[in-house]
Amino acid sequence: MIAVDTRGGAIVLLVFALILLGTWGPLLNLAERRGRHTVHTYMDFSIGFVLVAVVCALTLGQCGDTTHGENFFDQMRNSHEKAPLIGFAMASGVCIFFGNMAEQYALALAGVTIAVPMFSSCIVVLGTVLNYFLDKGLNRATILFPGVACFALAVVAGALTHVFNEEHQNKRKRRFDDSVHRHAIGNATVGFEHGAGDRALPLPGRDDSAHKGTGVGPKLKDEEAGCVPDAPAAKVNMADAESPHRSVRTDSRQRILYGITIAIVGGLIGALFSPGFNVTTNDDFHTLAPGVKPLTVYTGYFWFCTIYFVLAVIMTHIMMRYPPLGQQRSTWTAWLKDHNWLSAIGFLSGILVSIANVLQFLGGQAAGYAASDLVQANPLVATFWGILFFKEYRNFSVKAYISLSCMYCFFIAAVALLAASAQQRQGQ
Repeated sequence: MIAVDTRGGAIVLLVFALILLGTWGPLLNLAERRGRHTVHTYMDFSIGFVLVAVVCALTLGQCGDTTHGENFFDQMRNSHEKAPLIGFAMASGVCIFFGNMAEQYALALAGVTIAVPMFSSCIVVLGTVLNYFLDKGLNRATILFPGVACFALAVVAGALTHVFNEEHQNKRKRRFDDSVHRHAIGNATVGFEHGAGDRALPLPGRDDSAHKGTGVGPKLKDEEAGCVPDAPAAKVNMADAESPHRSVRTDSRQRILYGITIAIVGGLIGALFSPGFNVTTNDDFHTLAPGVKPLTVYTGYFWFCTIYFVLAVIMTHIMMRYPPLGQQRSTWTAWLKDHNWLSAIGFLSGILVSIANVLQFLGGQAAGYAASDLVQANPLVATFWGILFFKEYRNFSVKAYISLSCMYCFFIAAVALLAASAQQRQGQ
């Protein structure tokens, strides 16, 4: 099998995994914003996810020498000897399945720039601590835990960004409402001054034909259409502006609250997947008989993705029949007919995150799973996509931009510290 030998090589893989993990969430979010049913997208995602595991097991896990562990087919033939670790691999897959599903709904509700930092930081704060003790202090604690603290501070900065944005948007809405109120009073005054039967002089933007002889003052064409030119409301967050076309539909205030809650719960569940996989490849609890080698990354990931796909089919069927958050009911036939470029996006996102998982596990096996959690700084990339394509931070206040910049700085510091804490594992 092919593995990583050096600390430097592990860090390179982890940085690449960080970029991939920062891209898959925005891709899922794009599909939801275009109205595709989230269950359909997640099924496409799961197919791409498990496909990577099979391809990696049959290629990278099978070729090469056995210096770093048995080849894939050899381990599958002796799988009965490794049953406890297969159980840990599957438990790890269960955790990340529900974590990823929660993140998909959190993305749809709260947006990329809020959901991803919340989800990732919960994974780091809990998962990194567990991995540190499972690896028996392999990573340098004096560097590792300040990095974890930076993740926590990044969450605080992200939350403040949202608070400042809400405050700013509420002020803009109040100003807009006041201007509409003054505009309406002005029109009423004009109508009163002209009086019934008076002929009003035509003014730019007015449609007087419908009001001749009615005793009612002329109205602005834009007002009749229910809008006022250059209104701040026309420049709202994309999550609200596209709500008629979105798959998930809830009240705008509930969206954020539900999204943050789901992201935190999903992050706490998903945080167990990396420690679980750590046990799978290192047998930290000494469950195997003497002389029996632990599962390799590729074999462990194969079992990890097998249970993931089984759960995806079961949960897809359930959520098609009982869809949450105001979505429409669906069927497998509808999913089969709903294949277009948006389904390709779901499939691609599954491939990206699955490749990132393999890279994270290879890096963690070489340099410590606690250090490998640096990939959870992927909000660096996800927030960039959120700003660039979804305009999630358009027309923000100065305070919001400052807190957003602080969040970026904390994430960059966290990546640097976790990478610096990496130590090469004995035997690698």
